[in-house]
Order: sequence, then structure tokens, then C-alpha cells
Amino acid sequence: MSRTSRFLGGLSFGYLHLAAVTIAGLWLTPFLLRHIGQHDLGLWLMITQVVNFLGLLDLGVVTLLPRETAYVAGARPLGERPDLAPLMARVWRIVWLQVPVVILAAALAWWVLSGEWDAVRVPMLLGQQHQLKRMVEVVGWNGAAEVVVVIVS
Repeated sequence: MSRTSRFLGGLSFGYLHLAAVTIAGLWLTPFLLRHIGQHDLGLWLMITQVVNFLGLLDLGVVTLLPRETAYVAGARPLGERPDLAPLMARVWRIVWLQVPVVILAAALAWWVLSGEWDAVRVPMLLGQQHQLKRMVEVVGWNGAAEVVVVIVS
């Protein structure tokens, strides 16, 4: 396979992905507006942005782990991989150094939340459990996990 055909294959896959995401977004927005309402959709979108921002604090360590693991695993035969344990220890140490930063950023985000976000902060105390349950049902597991992460934080 030539370099040009690989490039064009990757380019076409990228555009196909962009088109699929655009179509899904154009369909999903009216669907969610109909099922959870404008206010709750707005809260969900803001929560998603906060969670995604906190994900940026990872600095790519977890993303690079599979590449580094493959490099270490491919460099030696199956029984001779002494470099894997130090790699995992180094990654584990870096991740634990990032945890206080992420916790601090999450606490700061929680502290500066607008007063309109009280339904997200304490949903059970405000009688909002039925709306949260409906949001979990409509959005699905991924969205629910993000909402739960922000509520529990």
C-alpha cells in the first residue's frame, strides 16, 4: 500500500467520522430537548464540558501508556520483559502526582458553580431525583457516568 493511499484512507476516515458526529449531534439535540427539556439539557452540556476539562489534566499520560507498553513488550521476547514493571511504576507515580491537581480543580469547579446548578449539586434534597433518573435513562450510560461523577465529586 502506497503512502498516498494510506494518507487518503486516513483522510476519508476522518471526514466520515466528522460527518457521523455532525449527523448524530443534529439528531440528538432535538431528541434530548424533547425528553429532558432545555434547562436540564443545558446543565448536562455544561457538566460534560467541566468533566472534559478535568480530563485534560491527565496530560496524555494514560493515552501514551498503550504505546509505551507496546514498545516495551515488542522490544524483547515474551519471557524477557523486565522493563514493563518500571514503566508501570513510573506511570502509576505520575498519575498519583496528578490526582491532587485534579481534585483541586474539581473542588474549584464545584465551588464556583452558579446558583442555578443547585439541582446538580444536591438533586436528592431538592426533589429532583425523578429528573436525574429520567436524564440517566435518556442519555444512556456514558452521559450518566459523567453526571454521576460531577454529582459525587
